[in-house]
Amino acid sequence: LSTATAILVLFQMRIALFGGELTLNLADPFALIALAAVVANAISTRTFPAWRVPGFNGMLFVASVLLLFAFVHGVQSIGVTRWALAGRLAGWLALLGYLSIGVLTISHLGFAGIRRFFETLAVTACAIVIAQVFMRWMAGLGWIDASGIPSNFEGYAGNRNAFAFQMLACSALLITWSRHYRKAGQRLHTSLSGKWNALFIFSHGVLLAALVFSASRAGIGTGIAMLVLAWAARLGERRMLLFSVICAGILWAFVVLVLPLLSDVVNIGAGNNLAKRVMAFRMSNEASNVVRWETIRRGLEMWLEAPLLGAGLGVFIEKSTLWFKQAIVIHCTPVWILAEFGLLGALALMTIFLKVFISAYRVRSRSPVYRAVMLLLVAFAIFGLVHDIFYQRIFWLVLGICLALPFRSHDARKIAHG
Repeated sequence: LSTATAILVLFQMRIALFGGELTLNLADPFALIALAAVVANAISTRTFPAWRVPGFNGMLFVASVLLLFAFVHGVQSIGVTRWALAGRLAGWLALLGYLSIGVLTISHLGFAGIRRFFETLAVTACAIVIAQVFMRWMAGLGWIDASGIPSNFEGYAGNRNAFAFQMLACSALLITWSRHYRKAGQRLHTSLSGKWNALFIFSHGVLLAALVFSASRAGIGTGIAMLVLAWAARLGERRMLLFSVICAGILWAFVVLVLPLLSDVVNIGAGNNLAKRVMAFRMSNEASNVVRWETIRRGLEMWLEAPLLGAGLGVFIEKSTLWFKQAIVIHCTPVWILAEFGLLGALALMTIFLKVFISAYRVRSRSPVYRAVMLLLVAFAIFGLVHDIFYQRIFWLVLGICLALPFRSHDARKIAHG
C-alpha cells in the first residue's frame, strides 16, 4: 500500500459524475484500504493511532466535526449537493486514508520506511517530468500525436497548479533530508559521497525545473520562499541546495534552448513547433486573474453575511453559477474556510495548523521529518493564499508519513525520541 500510494498519488483525473466533474486520484482506493486497516486495528487493540504531535487525534476529530457541521449547515440552505457530499465530506475520508498510509508505513517498516517512501515519491516525480519533456519533444518533431498533450506542463495531475504543489511537496522532503544524504555518502565510502550528493542535486534540480515549466506563479513564488527559508533556517544542506538550483537552471536551458536546436538537426522546421509545444511558459492571463480575485471578493462578502458560523459547505460553489456562469471555487483556502465555516471554524482550523507547526519547530533538530513538516506547512500556507489546496492528497500523505508513529507504544516512544 505504501509503495503503490507513493507512485499513484501523482496521477489524478477528472471524471463526469451526476452532471458535474469530480477529481479522482489513482491512489484513492489504496488510501481507503489503509483507513479501513487502521480503524480495524484501532478497534481490535483499543488503541488510537500514535502521532509525533500530541493530541493530533483530537485535532482530526475536531476537523471532522467541523466538516460535518458545515455540511449540515449547507444542506439547510441549499440542500444536498454533489460537490459538498462527494467532493468534500466523502473526500475527507480519503484524506484520512492518506494520513493512515503513514501509520501503516512506519508500523511495518520503521523509520527506514519513511525514507524509502519519499525516495519512491521523488523518483516517480522525476520520471514523470522527464517523460513529459520527452513526449513534448517527440510531439514537436511530429513523431507522436500532440492532440493528447495538454497546453500546460502539468504532468498527470490534471492541473498545473496541482502539479506544482506536488513538486513542492517532493522538494520539501528532499531539502530536509539533504543532510542525511551527505552523511550517508560519507559513512559508506569517501568516493560514494560525491555520488550521493550528485543524486540529490539532479533529483532536486529536476523538481525545481518542473516547477518553472508549470508556469504556476503560485508554485514558483512558493518554491522561492521555501528555498529562502530552508537556506536561512538551515533546514537543509546549503551547498547541495545551491547546486540543485544551478542544476535546475541548466535543465531549463537544455529543454528551452538546446532541444529546439536538436530538433532542427533531426527534422528541419520542427524547432518552432517544439518551442510552442514544449515549454512556452504561458502564465495565467488577465481574465483568469480577474476571476480569481472576484471569487475572493465574493467569498469575503459571503463570510460577512454569516461571520460566526459561515454559509455552510458547498454554498459558494452552488451560487457561483449566478456570478460566473459556471461552478467555481474560491481561489483562496483561508477565504473559503471563512466563507463556509465561519470565524469559529477558521479559528479552530488555524489553531490546529499552528499547533502542528509549533510542535515541529520546537524539535526540528531532532529529526528531518520535523523539518519536513515545517517546510510543508509553509508551502501549504503560501500556496493556499491564491488557490484552494485544502484537499491536495499529497499534502496529507506526506504529513501522515512524517507525523505517524507505530501502533506499538514501545516502538512509538523509541522512534519519537530517535
